[in-house]
Amino acid sequence: MPIQQTKGAILVLESPWGLDERDANRSSVKPFIEGMAKYAGDIEVCHTVFYDEDSFEDGLEKLCKTPFRNTLVYVAAHGSQTHAGAHLTDISSAVRKRSKDFNITGMLLGSCYAGSITDAHKLTLQGSNLRWIIGYASACEWLTGTMIDCALLNEAVRFHQNSYGQDNLVRRFSQALAPFSAGAAIGGNVEGHPTALRDSLQFVVQSPGNGNRPAVISEEVFAAHAKLRI
Repeated sequence: MPIQQTKGAILVLESPWGLDERDANRSSVKPFIEGMAKYAGDIEVCHTVFYDEDSFEDGLEKLCKTPFRNTLVYVAAHGSQTHAGAHLTDISSAVRKRSKDFNITGMLLGSCYAGSITDAHKLTLQGSNLRWIIGYASACEWLTGTMIDCALLNEAVRFHQNSYGQDNLVRRFSQALAPFSAGAAIGGNVEGHPTALRDSLQFVVQSPGNGNRPAVISEEVFAAHAKLRI
């Protein structure tokens, strides 16, 4: 199956939010991602809704039809340290096994606490086509998190084959976060205490090449981010 060389793609798998008692499935990240894609240009956005492990697997299979130059998976759902609308193990496995055939290079977990299991994310990266996984290690306010997610996806969908060296990933992700304050409270931790963006957002990466192992680069990203602030 030929790769569409000129296009990047974002596969959005979203679980219903129910942000309040009157939220009849009206809240969605879809219009935000589509708006970002129109601004960036030459980006395909494919969206589906899932409710559990089976519907996630089915939805991802339906979205994975064409290999693009660079494909990202964005999982948007209520989360915990084990779940993001479905069990994180099942989500990671489903994305991992399709990563080579459909050139999936990154996964963004737009879910509370889903970024806290960095060791599990390292295992997902090993031996796959995935080069990075990003997620939040705390609760995350919905609209703020969606804006941050859009900024990260807007940067990462532009990556090319030579973009995945660790130093370059640090630079590119820190630039994506430049408009946001690292010290802003993004949400609460498991004890309910406010958590700063720099302590929540976790970056796990796997640079290409023999001898390179998956690594957490969150501290490096926010150190570079600090140098971009006036």
